[in-house]
Amino acid sequence: MSAKKDKLKVKKPYWKYFENSPTVMKIIEKLFYKKPPYTNTKCEHGRVDYKALATITVKQANTILDLGKAIVAMERARARDKQELAHRTNDAVERLNRQKETIITLQQEVADLELIAKAREEVVKDAK
Repeated sequence: MSAKKDKLKVKKPYWKYFENSPTVMKIIEKLFYKKPPYTNTKCEHGRVDYKALATITVKQANTILDLGKAIVAMERARARDKQELAHRTNDAVERLNRQKETIITLQQEVADLELIAKAREEVVKDAK
């Protein structure tokens, strides 16, 4: 069996993926360059400059931190909305219970009035 090599899934810049999301765009505009800067200095191995590597590491750490903060803010908003929904649901249930009690009371009054009306009709029939 050969291990499948992971390929880069990003085919275009991040801001093109998330251009409709104001939260993500705010983070991208703050932390990423639209065009990455190129450096001519390299380490002794001939690969990446340590300074550029340190900069990239810091930017990644900042990005993770900002995304974490965005997630926390969304969770707080969701918790607040959930609490508000529970409050509104409880209010609606209370209102429906009060309406149900009112309907039952009115039905009893109607039944009582029907009995009174029948009794009056009998009295009127007896009087004739």
